[in-house]
Order: sequence, then structure tokens, then C-alpha cells
Amino acid sequence: MWRVWREVAAVYTLSTFLPCPSAYSSGECYFNTKANCEYRGEVFEMRDSWMTKDCYQCICMEPFDVGCCEQ
Repeated sequence: MWRVWREVAAVYTLSTFLPCPSAYSSGECYFNTKANCEYRGEVFEMRDSWMTKDCYQCICMEPFDVGCCEQ
């Protein structure tokens, strides 16, 4: 039950703090529960976001996970 609640909270958080138009169209989002908030040597804080080289917009949702949406 905790995992379901956590994923619902993560989706809500992602949609609130990271405008991701592709989440409402044909793009896809994913959540990595084992990822840390570091990308290319830069450490990000809670609610910070970054763009990956594969055009995914990601947001740090520590202590839960990292959420990314295809742009």
C-alpha cells in the first residue's frame, strides 16, 4: 500500500512542480526509485529539475525517487 501511495504522490508532485506537456499527450514519464538526484556530476536538491541528453525533463523528488518525462 505504501508503494502505491508513494507513486501517486510522485505523479502529483511531478505534475505540480514540473510542467510536462508530454505527460498529457503522447510522451511518457517514468520514475526511478533507485536513482539519486545527480546528473553528469551535478547534485540536485528536492524539486530541482534538469534536461537529459535524451530530451527527458527530470525532477528530484528525494527521498522518494527521480521522475522524468519525455519532452
